[in-house]
Amino acid sequence: MSEQASEERLKPCPFCSGVASWCKDVGEEKHDCHYIVCTGCGLSCEFTDGNGETLEAERQWAARKWNNRV
Repeated sequence: MSEQASEERLKPCPFCSGVASWCKDVGEEKHDCHYIVCTGCGLSCEFTDGNGETLEAERQWAARKWNNRV
């Protein structure tokens, strides 16, 4: 995974302003995926462009969508 993808900062949750994190960093089950989870309210979002790209590409896509929401 590139430095850019692994260092992507996620904006706070739009619903509760809680800390957003990659799901692999939350809970007991550690795994890599492109889901974003709020550690406050538990909101879980999957953003994917559906092209079946690499995990790195999916995470970059997810972070852009999460951070650029209106």
